[in-house]
Amino acid sequence: MLKRNYLHTQQLKILDIGCGKGAISIPIVKEIDSTVYGIDAMPEFIEAAKGKAKEFGVEKFCTFVNGDASKLINNLKGFNLIMVASVGPILGNISQTLSKLEGCLSNNGYVILDDGFLPDNAVQTIPVV
Repeated sequence: MLKRNYLHTQQLKILDIGCGKGAISIPIVKEIDSTVYGIDAMPEFIEAAKGKAKEFGVEKFCTFVNGDASKLINNLKGFNLIMVASVGPILGNISQTLSKLEGCLSNNGYVILDDGFLPDNAVQTIPVV
């Protein structure tokens, strides 16, 4: 997707919210000129991400931090790509999330938001097959 939309023509400074074990960001850094700053609340995931980055030979381009993304993003700026994938409403609803992330973006930056969840007590209306 990044190549198809010509985002690979510049060095990407990526913020990966809920980076987990680096499964999305590490392959991007391996293939495209980029750096990543990943945040996850699970310390075991951060340690695994650091290990994978080293295994892929990209550890000098990757920073993985354990912590609360809602607090850590307050001091982060200048990212031209922010990825938020499968983390739920940790930064609020979609509008609140995008509003909070806006301060982290560089001019002409992009946000990839890949998330879907049902709130507690929600009634599912789509039949599961």
